[in-house]
Amino acid sequence: MSVYRTRWLRFLSILIVFSLLIACNLPQNTINFWVEYLTEPFADSNVAKCKEEGGVWDVHTEKCIPLSTLPSVVPPNKNDNLDPPPPEPLPDEESDAAPLLALDEELPGDVTMVGALTVRLIPLDVRVLDNPPDTIAIAQYSTTPPPANVIIESAGGLWKSGDGEKIALYGGGDWISATCSDQNVTAVGVRFESDENDGWVRVLVDGAEVWQGSIYGGNPGSAEGMFLYYLEISGLVPGVHTIKVENLGINGKGGGDDAAMRYFGFSSTPVSGYSP
Repeated sequence: MSVYRTRWLRFLSILIVFSLLIACNLPQNTINFWVEYLTEPFADSNVAKCKEEGGVWDVHTEKCIPLSTLPSVVPPNKNDNLDPPPPEPLPDEESDAAPLLALDEELPGDVTMVGALTVRLIPLDVRVLDNPPDTIAIAQYSTTPPPANVIIESAGGLWKSGDGEKIALYGGGDWISATCSDQNVTAVGVRFESDENDGWVRVLVDGAEVWQGSIYGGNPGSAEGMFLYYLEISGLVPGVHTIKVENLGINGKGGGDDAAMRYFGFSSTPVSGYSP
């Protein structure tokens, strides 16, 4: 017997049974039960036919939907839910501690460039280095006279320490200068040793300003509560040069405007290792 003939016989059977159920005036829920029971084979056959034709049976609309009309679904990447790789570890930061010094190494300190000149604040007493300045001139020149090749001049009031070396410029406009007559000088400098009473100064070389700043010595962490730096200016053309320190009359954080220093230095090569 063919499939189509079998289906027609089932349909006629269901139609006859359905008519009898209505004629017997049965409750509605009983009728619904028998309708679902008798039509189930047709539903199954429709689902099977839909699958054979390559479609999907929609149970809500009771229709066969061809696969070609369904939206394509991209399978998820198996790596989508994986955690991102950890960041690369950062290299250890270089220590800013002062290195052990050698003749061919640069000394620690803040560096700025003024034209062709290198200006560096070196947090050391450069007299103790293996390559100190060629010539040292003590700032308290009236007590400790400078070498024959250096002339020191000053204007205004000077404070003098009891050790015969340090001086301080008292007020704005006071200055002190040192000139070395050697023809091979390419670097000059001044050693500041100031405390919480000190303020702002400017430094000139051969009449041109090369540095300006506060030499207040009361900052937390400063050695002995002092501003202890050698300011070196290198890169000069070999010859005779003059370094001058002028008190600007501007108070530091402590309310004072003194400007204290210990000595001047003159070199044919910079102590900081910078070439002219």
